[in-house]
Amino acid sequence: MRKTVALCLICFFVGAGLGYLGGWFHYVKSPQIAAQKEAEQRDAEMKEMVRRGELTDVKPDRVTIKVDKGGGEIGKTVTYHVNEHSSVQIGMNFINNPGQKPDLTEYFAPGDYANLLVKDDQALVVHRELKSKEQAESEVADDEVVEPEQ
Repeated sequence: MRKTVALCLICFFVGAGLGYLGGWFHYVKSPQIAAQKEAEQRDAEMKEMVRRGELTDVKPDRVTIKVDKGGGEIGKTVTYHVNEHSSVQIGMNFINNPGQKPDLTEYFAPGDYANLLVKDDQALVVHRELKSKEQAESEVADDEVVEPEQ
């Protein structure tokens, strides 16, 4: 009788342990592995989409860049189009509103160093850092104290 009870207890604990491990793998480890794999794929895709370089020509709806860094087109001069879904970013500020087609000639000039996020010959994001004059204006604006109206 004791052997039977001991065997039943051992089987119970082995079954519970295996069930716990199976559930842990199914609900914890397996989703972690899938998420890691998807993150690696998206990271590789993102690295392929980024272009960095000097702008050689700027039109209101397109920009031509000589690629210094980025996916697959290093050393080439390529042109990308923008539309109302494209975002323009200067420093940390987004310039255009969502759904508004940006005019690139207002913010970019040939010779500027820019970062682009591209897909299918379309620039999804066009970014450049603040120029020294813009940084000075930004610092002055940050230092100003706005008095509340009474």
